[in-house]
Amino acid sequence: MPAACDPGCMNCSTVNPSFCSACNPGYYLYSGMCMACNVSSLCMTCQSSNNAVCLTCFPGSFLDSTSNTCMQCKSPCASCQNGNASVCTSCPVGYVLNSSTCVSVSSFSNSVQTSLQNCANVVSSNSSTTCSFCLLGYTLTSGGCAPCIFGCLICNPVQLITCTECIPGYYLNSQ
Repeated sequence: MPAACDPGCMNCSTVNPSFCSACNPGYYLYSGMCMACNVSSLCMTCQSSNNAVCLTCFPGSFLDSTSNTCMQCKSPCASCQNGNASVCTSCPVGYVLNSSTCVSVSSFSNSVQTSLQNCANVVSSNSSTTCSFCLLGYTLTSGGCAPCIFGCLICNPVQLITCTECIPGYYLNSQ
């Protein structure tokens, strides 16, 4: 009968399920056991000698180097600039980055919404709003962001079937 690893344990011994070799995010390894980082700290990994000292943070937060704690980004940022929770560096689905602010795609006119599908960053001027670069797996064309072929992370905007970089688990076939 298989045994389950202890909570927080990503990989445990088949002989002794209470002995861990790797921990899930939010836990740290201490003497073969996974101990929780300080729950209120948003730490993905923390120091084994002090669970309130963060080493890395969960998405949507950043590491404050003065306090070694994770600070929450301002909503709706998916990620933000270290040291400034209000300066977005990426946005969740349904939002686009516009001058370090996440703006809902639905706030644009219908014609602009269509051109911003799968856009990662927009440039706005007094007269227009255009996409400056697309989400990974899409490429910027004159008609907006077009999907690359399956397995392709970055493709040629002129020939969408020409892949220049693959998603993990795939490789470029030069034949």
